[in-house]
Amino acid sequence: MFCEQWAVLLIGGQYNRDLCERIRNANRIRKQILSGNGQPHKVTRPGRRKGGDIQRTVVATLTDSGQPMSTKEVHAEVETRLKMPIAIDSVRSCLTEAVRLGRFGVERVAPGVFTIPG
Repeated sequence: MFCEQWAVLLIGGQYNRDLCERIRNANRIRKQILSGNGQPHKVTRPGRRKGGDIQRTVVATLTDSGQPMSTKEVHAEVETRLKMPIAIDSVRSCLTEAVRLGRFGVERVAPGVFTIPG
């Protein structure tokens, strides 16, 4: 009886690739933890932004600049200020919507160049 159960487990393990992959990953993680003096490696994830963080940072960047900036320049400065990667499309969308809706005093000076006159 014991041999039959063991055979079923072995055969099931061969066909169940997901289970086998989980076991391999668990063993790999166990070896990593044991090789690090029992201390697991700290996994860092980028922090989540609050709603409106990009928008506020874009407006602050243009305000502090005092001169027209290209979308790429604004994007680079926003990434620097927020200390995390930001999609350039998010910055571009923020700038375009601000101009289209007349918000925050953002003006388009030329294609892809924006300013807040002050």
